[in-house]
Amino acid sequence: MTAAPEAQPQPALTKAPELTRFVEATYPPLAFAAGQEAEVVLDIDIDNSGAVAAATVVQSAGAAFDHAAVEAATQFIFSPAEFDGVPTPVRITYRYVF
Repeated sequence: MTAAPEAQPQPALTKAPELTRFVEATYPPLAFAAGQEAEVVLDIDIDNSGAVAAATVVQSAGAAFDHAAVEAATQFIFSPAEFDGVPTPVRITYRYVF
């Protein structure tokens, strides 16, 4: 009888990423003139230095709002996330409210 392999401990999040540089999205002019509000939900991939590697829309508010939110989010800077004290790439969900 063979022993079951021991489970490896999962790395623990020791520091969550924090937004250190926010970039305001350009409000779509027609939507602004019409007084429209919107919310775009993004998945943001943050590399181990805190830079945004990618931003993708997971909940759309329409092409103009989506484009503006992605353009702004790709310029964000975060403090890096750390797992077991080591800077590590992560993906977060971010809600951009217009």
